[in-house]
Amino acid sequence: MHKEFSYDMDRSRTVHGWQPRTPEQSFKYKSGVCEDGALFAKDALNRVNPNYRAKTVFIKNRQGPPHHWVTSFRLDGKLYIIDYAAGRHWSSMMGVHGPYDSLNDYKSFLSSLTIPKFDCELVKEWDK
Repeated sequence: MHKEFSYDMDRSRTVHGWQPRTPEQSFKYKSGVCEDGALFAKDALNRVNPNYRAKTVFIKNRQGPPHHWVTSFRLDGKLYIIDYAAGRHWSSMMGVHGPYDSLNDYKSFLSSLTIPKFDCELVKEWDK
């Protein structure tokens, strides 16, 4: 995704709430917003190996919208996060992160970042 997926600023201005493209649409357009990237990564990881138990993860920004979506997966009993669909202002949170013991560890990582207009309030897995 790092090389083949880009953040779509125009789409970010029109999407409000959970309105992701299907994984097939994200693959076709090679761009989207965070929920598009999170759903695409979840679908791809679970197709590659269902034991990854990939899920979408909601990150609530204490400073209000925008909030953020990423994907969690498990490997060797540890938690990892994949995020290649953040906008350029949040690029420091992009990549594959982990291993973590819990989402609280990932939240601590997010809280350590200095990102304008971002303060991590909540990190929660969703069954979306």
